[in-house]
Amino acid sequence: MVEKQGEKPLLFAQGVNSDEKPDEKQENSLNNQKDFYEKHIRSNKSYEFAGIYYDLGISGFKEKRPGFQQMIADAMNGKIDLILTKSISRFARNTVTTLKVVRKLKSAGVGIFFELQNLHTLSNEGELMLSIYAAFAQAESEDSSMNMYMAHQRRFKKGIPAIRVYECYGYRLNSDGEIVLDEIQSQVVKTMFDLALQGIWVSKIRAYLDKNGIPSPQEKRWNDTAVNRILRNEIYKGDVMMQKTYIDADRVRHRNTGQKDRFYIEDHHPAIVDRFVWNEVQEVLDIRSMQLKQKLPKRSMGGNSHNKYSLTRMLYCPHCGSPLHHRVNSGGKYTYWCCGKKIKKGKDACIGITVPEDLTREWKITEEVTVFEEKDEFGRQHFSFMPKKEYEKSRKCPYEPTEKKGRDSHSIYPLSGKMYCGLCGSLMHHQIAWNGKEFWWCSKRIKKNACEGIKVPAEIADSWEFEGTITVMEGVDENGEKSYSYQSRAQTHHENGNKG
Repeated sequence: MVEKQGEKPLLFAQGVNSDEKPDEKQENSLNNQKDFYEKHIRSNKSYEFAGIYYDLGISGFKEKRPGFQQMIADAMNGKIDLILTKSISRFARNTVTTLKVVRKLKSAGVGIFFELQNLHTLSNEGELMLSIYAAFAQAESEDSSMNMYMAHQRRFKKGIPAIRVYECYGYRLNSDGEIVLDEIQSQVVKTMFDLALQGIWVSKIRAYLDKNGIPSPQEKRWNDTAVNRILRNEIYKGDVMMQKTYIDADRVRHRNTGQKDRFYIEDHHPAIVDRFVWNEVQEVLDIRSMQLKQKLPKRSMGGNSHNKYSLTRMLYCPHCGSPLHHRVNSGGKYTYWCCGKKIKKGKDACIGITVPEDLTREWKITEEVTVFEEKDEFGRQHFSFMPKKEYEKSRKCPYEPTEKKGRDSHSIYPLSGKMYCGLCGSLMHHQIAWNGKEFWWCSKRIKKNACEGIKVPAEIADSWEFEGTITVMEGVDENGEKSYSYQSRAQTHHENGNKG
């Protein structure tokens, strides 16, 4: 160690050389190093303490580290004469980077002292010995990285995830070390999926979260990327996908699109959203992505609003009588109609039927029909249809026909045309959610998302006794639960001065 009067030595502590998020132990280690070197330098009268630079949670293989770059800049500007660091591996783990920086600083008269190797770069043998030590440090680090990679691979194959699920938004560890739902954050996640299921765009969901003061995972304002990342993450249905990304030979991280094996674990931890809901949302996002690429108008899009397709509730499965649902494959290139019961409950509930959308576009359908699939001697598929009522009366029908209410046939409901939104005055329409629950909702909200909308459960509305038309209002009772009330439409007009 050189102890020249007037030198201003500075410690550069690379506290964590890792591509992973630093944990508490790593942070404590860095703090201990900082305390030690600051005391060491201040206690040496030959030195003048200039400060400490460090990078936490950034790989030592990377040259573009904020603390590292600032240290070099300050040294080149004459603020530092000598840099003290614990070892070569703490300075940099790349031989080329180490030698390049050392030569650059040497040309400016700035030396580096590596404590572990007892090596000063301004000495006569400094660069030769540094080249040898740096090469060994890089080789050791690469070997360690490979061992870690192989260990992860063995864990993956055994179904042991390396992902810290409890660090994901919506989850935490309880006192027993078990992964559990975070009471507040999990409700936020459920709300995000619920909004997406209703066809609310990602940008609108982000705006809703910010408007209601809900902090993001980083305790900041939300952005579209963060919202989309949560809606796309299989973690929220209880599964884990491992090795979504990988690091190449140059220490650059890439998205894994088939270059490496990926490992999938189902039911690894408690789910926040139902699988069916998660899958429905993926369909919404896929449609959204596809239509953006095709630059289709916004009004053609929507989430679980099945009425955006003209044949919704018009096509039915011949095996169970369930309506066929519109679907888009994950690549967004293939659209089809598939049995709703099979989608929700699996093949054991119904073998189902899948009909290409391109074929249905040619059909002229004016009433509910049952769709059939037949294969010719060459195995080619052929589809046909007949009126649903006629089919259910025939001997071909394998199920017991049941009377079901149509989703958009508002005229079959006694309250149709009688209830109006108390916020905007629009007519309220009857809706059936994906889970079968029925409710009345502001039509302006449904069609244009231009009103916050009042949403009344059908069971509540059905209990009301009134004549003529009414305006529906929403409030909160003494227990914090939603409550609903109504008044005559005439009274509403009177209070509003005949407006609305």
